[in-house]
Amino acid sequence: MRPRGLSACLFIAAVFCSMVAVPVRAEDPPAPPLPNTGALSFTFNFNFPTSYYFRGIAQSNAGFMFQPYAEVRGTVYEGDENAFLSNTYLKVAGFAHFQSIEPPITNNYYEQDLYLTAGAVLMKRLTLETGWDLYAYPSGISSQVQEVFGKVAFDDSGL
Repeated sequence: MRPRGLSACLFIAAVFCSMVAVPVRAEDPPAPPLPNTGALSFTFNFNFPTSYYFRGIAQSNAGFMFQPYAEVRGTVYEGDENAFLSNTYLKVAGFAHFQSIEPPITNNYYEQDLYLTAGAVLMKRLTLETGWDLYAYPSGISSQVQEVFGKVAFDDSGL
């Protein structure tokens, strides 16, 4: 058997220790969330122009016109702050032109375009793009046209 005095002393010591203020470390505030740059982006436009020019040539300037546009862009690679290769991406886009039927056009579905693009951004400033464009004319006003292109762009906004 244990002596009663020892149990009482241990009980009093435990109560005393639990009453002593123990410094508690304040919780760090949560880190702000990182921006969600996302691997996919979507763009949709619905235009109602009063005239339509393509490469400086008037295509239509009479009646009602509607031009929907849709683009899906996927980021393939995204580098860190100091990476030489900052970003690579793929884009698929489509454009259409609908208009009132005006001679010589016999169909209001005038034009349908498809764009496929691959690009790379170097040092956060230099963009290199290449791609393929298809211009189709369901209205029959012109034959189908295909193009391959390249583009170089430099962002001088921080200079």
